[in-house]
Amino acid sequence: LTVAGQRVVVEIPAQGEGTVGLIVADPCISADNYCIYQNPYNMKGTLQSVINSLSKHRLDYWMNIGDLFYDLDGSRTNDFFSGLSLTAMSKVHGVTLGNHDYWIGGSPGAKMSADSFGTGHMQWYAQDTMASKDNPAQPFDFSVSAESQEICAVSNSFWYNAIGNVGFIGFSNAYEWWQLEGYFQEACAWAQETQPQVVVLLGHWDAANLGCAAGEDTPDVFRKVQSIPACSALGDTLKYMVGHNHCNEIMQADTGFMLGAFGMSGCGQFGLPVLDTRNNRAKLYYFKMGTGGRREGQFQTVLDCLEASGFDGCLQYAETWMDVALAPAPA
Repeated sequence: LTVAGQRVVVEIPAQGEGTVGLIVADPCISADNYCIYQNPYNMKGTLQSVINSLSKHRLDYWMNIGDLFYDLDGSRTNDFFSGLSLTAMSKVHGVTLGNHDYWIGGSPGAKMSADSFGTGHMQWYAQDTMASKDNPAQPFDFSVSAESQEICAVSNSFWYNAIGNVGFIGFSNAYEWWQLEGYFQEACAWAQETQPQVVVLLGHWDAANLGCAAGEDTPDVFRKVQSIPACSALGDTLKYMVGHNHCNEIMQADTGFMLGAFGMSGCGQFGLPVLDTRNNRAKLYYFKMGTGGRREGQFQTVLDCLEASGFDGCLQYAETWMDVALAPAPA
């Protein structure tokens, strides 16, 4: 591609090829009374460095599972992306919407006229959503205006695709099941047909609060999805990842993971979750960078290693949170 006279190379892994991807949620990059771990971990600079370093060696995508920099007017988002290299910005980037992406105050009860209600975010990140599938000539559904102070149409928040051998289904928990069920049926039918070796649900909320529709937190949605015939056929290949609660932990062995500790108040953790699906295995590595608001002893060592050697050269510093065999990719 040529953008503003600059040649940009976008590399997309071939279907069925193993991939390496970074997973982020709830990144908080501007120090205030809530973003209390930005300064101890230099969250903005550290994340920029990590994405740039991984991209220089091997990074196929990075995902942000909601609360996208806690940004009301676009300034924090622009500030963050301005620190990424051209190589990093050419990597596939996927997002889901979280509560602070609809209401900067974090819930419907705190809404104000200046809020995005998801409308600004859906345009900045421009995911290949159901809205764009419904009308390729118009990638966004503006049937619900932000001026109404209602959240954007559900079709702007649901998407599915494959990156190499990984299928992703991104959705927002702010909508009722009757609005989502048909989309999940379609996404799972697609997964059955294309046969990615692993399928990951990406939803922001881990619990039904702060704008999450009743019974629609990600663990509950995961269970509902498993009851859909096309989805149940996916079996153990189906996984889920969440943010919202600002902790990093294994929620369900080899299946569900909370990855929301990136600067916001809460557990005070910080780490780098990297999903590696090469060699017919799905491995989730976790580079532990901080605990209780304090940097781990390996903090700078990991950053230096990633810059010099990339992901593959630094696995000695990572914990293994998941390691499961994958059925061979279809010929």
